[in-house]
Amino acid sequence: MSAVTRVIIFGLMAACVPSITARNWQEVARRFAVLQEVNGAFLTEWRAEVVDGVETGREVPTDRFVTADDVERHIGLETNATNETAARFNARMKRVAERNARNAQ
Repeated sequence: MSAVTRVIIFGLMAACVPSITARNWQEVARRFAVLQEVNGAFLTEWRAEVVDGVETGREVPTDRFVTADDVERHIGLETNATNETAARFNARMKRVAERNARNAQ
């Protein structure tokens, strides 16, 4: 199982969507985008460090966001996540973003 698949499985729990279907994958991708905007990238990849257009020979950690293409490729994936309406998800993410903003002050 790939790291992206693992992250999507656990991301479905955070997004409160039990499965990815042909009907809902765009909503799932939207929720993942919101979650990652509020909390940061779900994955970290190691990539060659480039300085002034030249590879240094070192690898550095780089944020790797789950994309809509990643979600679409996982149509058919089912989990035991709970189901939450888009309105409830949006309200929850608003509360989290507001709390993060207060804590950043």
